[in-house]
Amino acid sequence: MKEQNPPTIPSPRSGEGIPYPPIRLASLDALRGFDMLMISGGGDFIHLLGGLTGIGIVDAVANQFYHPDWNGFTFYDFIFPLFLFLAGVSLAISLQAGKSRGLSKGLQIRKVFRRMIILIFLGILFKNAPLDPFDPNHIRFGSVLGRIGIATFLAALLFLYFSWATRLWIGIAILTGYFLALLLIPVPGFGAGDLTFEGDS
Repeated sequence: MKEQNPPTIPSPRSGEGIPYPPIRLASLDALRGFDMLMISGGGDFIHLLGGLTGIGIVDAVANQFYHPDWNGFTFYDFIFPLFLFLAGVSLAISLQAGKSRGLSKGLQIRKVFRRMIILIFLGILFKNAPLDPFDPNHIRFGSVLGRIGIATFLAALLFLYFSWATRLWIGIAILTGYFLALLLIPVPGFGAGDLTFEGDS
């Protein structure tokens, strides 16, 4: 039996065909599906089962699907960060595939920039709908979608223009700077380094 060659697409640089098999990462799709299920109401459903069945294991799992007020964390606290992790993994795979197809960095950045603008717009629309009555003085511009769009764009810049080692040091510097800001920048009425709910918010 003759082995079939994978489909190819023309390279923008050479015009030669580049292998580009239409293969999806099933584990990534499965994890994304689980995460979206939890975000869209699955986590709330599991939490509501607590105390209803009389089954210990069900109550224990249900207690993992709520956000603690401040101290500590539960499994549910990983759901939204997991969404960002999946977005980052997908972004790296997409950008790497673009590089293998010969797409320029500028073209890929423009695509990610356009996606960022769309996410910011959708986030503003979601946070302010319905716009009746419309009051421009009370428009809320910040949103989770907007933050995801901005973070994705910045991550794309780092991925395309910096080496792995440089990206690692930039990440360490950001986390260190954020931690030092929490400890050293004073909050009016509480001073610096107050990590209680009242002092940190």
